[in-house]
Amino acid sequence: MHSVLRGRTDRQGAILLVVMICLSVAIALAASLLKAGVMEHKLLVQQEREAQARWLAEAAIERAAARRRAAPDYTGATGGVGAAEVGGRWAGAVEIRVESMSEGPGVHVTAQADYPADRAGRSRRVKQIKVSVTSAGDER
Repeated sequence: MHSVLRGRTDRQGAILLVVMICLSVAIALAASLLKAGVMEHKLLVQQEREAQARWLAEAAIERAAARRRAAPDYTGATGGVGAAEVGGRWAGAVEIRVESMSEGPGVHVTAQADYPADRAGRSRRVKQIKVSVTSAGDER
């Protein structure tokens, strides 16, 4: 009778070992999937920040060109852009500089955009254009 109980206990031990191995494999798989999901989320957030910063810089260049056409003495501005205005989660910051070019007529316009404005991991984009003056006040 003792050998019958021993064989049964050995089988139960083997089954328990197989169950534990399967459970360990399932936990390892779940952990790797979770890690991949977290990394994907971080990548998407960074891409969002880069796109917002790029759009802010492009909008700032367009604003500078329009302001320069309206007021030839416009030299730039610095300011914040609210989260609601950019349609994002955070506010952005933009700096516009309009400087005379050292060679010939015209101006050099630089727009620097940070998104988010004051958070770690922000994305910064700088866009520059040169605007030449063809005749009295006409820029292109």
